[in-house]
Amino acid sequence: MSKIRVDLKTVVKLKSTLRNEVAGDFLLNMGMTDQIQIRNVRTAVTEGIVPAIIVTGVDRAGIPKVRYTVRFDPLTDDVKVTVTQPDGHSTIEAVDEGFAAAVSEAVVTMRNRDLRPQFNFDWSKRAQDNPAILEEACVRLGFIKTTTPLPPLNDPVNIPEQDVYAPPSPNYTLSPEDERAIRREIAAMTPDDWAKWRAEQKPPAPPPGREFVRTLEMTMAKDNGIHFIAEMTRRKI
Repeated sequence: MSKIRVDLKTVVKLKSTLRNEVAGDFLLNMGMTDQIQIRNVRTAVTEGIVPAIIVTGVDRAGIPKVRYTVRFDPLTDDVKVTVTQPDGHSTIEAVDEGFAAAVSEAVVTMRNRDLRPQFNFDWSKRAQDNPAILEEACVRLGFIKTTTPLPPLNDPVNIPEQDVYAPPSPNYTLSPEDERAIRREIAAMTPDDWAKWRAEQKPPAPPPGREFVRTLEMTMAKDNGIHFIAEMTRRKI
């Protein structure tokens, strides 16, 4: 009987790269399909602007039933880590099988209960306390929908060899005219507009009489600053 060959690839990555890939894996697994949005959230996580990705499973009536969060502690030391990654396996699977199993269970729960994912993102205190940082990030990463659409992604080419693995992120080339148009729209936002936008960033709350309770919390191996939290709703006691 022939043996199944599994190709293993050992790579050295910066922790910031690890977080970038974990964010992308989580978003894809939980049902986000917009590649531009995934790329932008990954960038925001890497830069420390977004410290948490929150996915709420809502039913057909829009009522939240479960909530899953991947939270990233501030990265104080961007050190290198060694990861052995079999071909075809995600970064989450390669780094921590238990973490991957928890995400897989979340996906199965969402599917079995016919829940729709709603994505929300926490903003870092630095961004919340500095409107200029928040505005710049919203312009550059497309976190605020404007009438000026973002162009398609460009595939990276001619990537140089690197000692530390850092996967190239596709990006888009924003023309000066489009960037000025987007900045004008965001600059014209009133305090009420910003307040409404901030309110929309908050994940949906359970209906009266119910509350979220934590059912699982775990920390990823290789980077003890990445946490997974699972919650479900129950009747208030």
